Amino acid sequence: MTSAPPPDRVLAGRYRIDGRIGRGGMGGVFHGYDERLDRPVAIKMLRQPRAAAGDDSRRRWSCSTRNAATGVRFLREIRTAARLEHPGTPAVYDTGVEEQPDGTEQVWLVMQLLRGSTLETVLDAAVYDGDATPTIQWAAAIGAQIAAVLTDVDRVDVVHRDIKPANITIVDGGLGRWVACCSSC
Repeated sequence: MTSAPPPDRVLAGRYRIDGRIGRGGMGGVFHGYDERLDRPVAIKMLRQPRAAAGDDSRRRWSCSTRNAATGVRFLREIRTAARLEHPGTPAVYDTGVEEQPDGTEQVWLVMQLLRGSTLETVLDAAVYDGDATPTIQWAAAIGAQIAAVLTDVDRVDVVHRDIKPANITIVDGGLGRWVACCSSC
């Protein structure tokens, strides 16, 4: 599996990778900075599983096949996210493939960086701090916004299979947004 990239790594000559935000089944998401447009971004990078040294050719082929299938899925996620035009989904800015020093290819996606807390974090905090308990109106408003995003996702014929509080970011003003839209489409 890919370790965290060095903090001074730059993709496509313009996107500086500053640190990890999180990781999921397909890859990691990093804080980044678009040096050309002078703005913070989120960079999602496809995880690159590798066969261990000394593996036979059948095992290497299996690893290569798994990489290809995951790459196709990641590309489908990128294209789907780019087709979404809803204020509740992060904007897709750029995508590309970089050759690594070891000859493998690294697929990446640059998106709008969302500033806020995950719904999971907000709800966990409410359990321990009685003053911060969300109201029924707040929960209904967040639920309605999530439903609106899912309606837009449905518009592009996708079933989102990873809807959970950890994948929803609450940004200033309370708008629910996906951290990694369609990560399991």
